[in-house]
Order: sequence, then C-alpha cells, then structure tokens
Amino acid sequence: MAFAFVVFHTTLICIYAMPKGVLPKGLVKLSSYYTYPVFDQQWSMFAPCPLFDHHVEIKYTFEDGSVTDWISPTKDAISKHMFLRASHHGDLAVAEYNLLYWINTDLMNLDIQGLEYVPEDKLDEFRFGLGYSLAENYAYGNAVYLFDQQPLEAEIRCDYKNVKTNRKFSFYLPKLIWKNSSDE
Repeated sequence: MAFAFVVFHTTLICIYAMPKGVLPKGLVKLSSYYTYPVFDQQWSMFAPCPLFDHHVEIKYTFEDGSVTDWISPTKDAISKHMFLRASHHGDLAVAEYNLLYWINTDLMNLDIQGLEYVPEDKLDEFRFGLGYSLAENYAYGNAVYLFDQQPLEAEIRCDYKNVKTNRKFSFYLPKLIWKNSSDE
C-alpha cells in the first residue's frame, strides 16, 4: 500500500512539474487537483531559464608587439563543461558568466545599459566597479593561461542577448593596460 502511494505521489508531482507543452494539458490539469494545494512547484525552480545569453571576446597586445584577433578565451572550456559537467572546466565557464553578470550590474547601476561604450563622465566610476576589476583579472589570467605570456593591453567586448525579447547589444570595456617588465 505504501509503495503504491509513493508511486502515485511521485508520478503526479512529476507530471505537474514538467515544462509546459511536454505533456497533454488534460493530464497536467488532472495532476494539479492533487499537487497544487500542497505541493505547488513549477519547472523553473528546477531549471531556471537565464535572462541573458552572454559571450566575451578579448583582443590582446603583448610585449613583443603581437596582437591577437578577437578570441573567446573560455569557449573551449564551456563546450568541454557541457560534455563533462564534473570537470574543472565548469569553474572557467562560471568565471565568464560571473564577469558578464557583474559588468551588466555595473551598467545598470550607472544607468548606461544599452550603450556600446562607457561615457567619459562615468569612466572613473565604472573603473571602480566590481565588473571592471573582474575583467582585469579575467583577461590577464586567460592571457597567461592561453598564450603563456603577460599582456600589455587587452580590449574586451561583451555581447548580450536577452533571450525573452531577443534584444542584442554589445559593450566594449575601456582598454585594460598593464605595465610591462621594462616599465618597472
């Protein structure tokens, strides 16, 4: 009897929690009579949909004068993370997503969201934000990891796409500049 109840209960909860459109509406409505009053839970709790689809590209200048094309430093790590979730590549993917989140937060706080560049009057304030600080560390660390050399400069472009409205925009950070060994 207890086993039958567990199967019944689990089945109705799973039917109710499935994403819309997967199961027939009648079946979901039927399960809601049991589930809704006490066990109300929507699919978004289990698999929330992000609002933005993000992407970062960086262009490096090195001490020897070489300049890279625009590269996606964690593109390989993100695809490896999608294949093998338990690997260290997830940390690299999270670093990019955190960077983009905090840059976007700084843009909202400074009321400059949707612009391509930081206006001159907000430049100092933007440089003191968490997003810019994370960008410096992210760009420098990826240059050393990918090219085994320290960068002199880096340009960063962040591409955002709102997945609900399909609105796209790109944002260019102020150029990042580091001292080279001959400057010291």
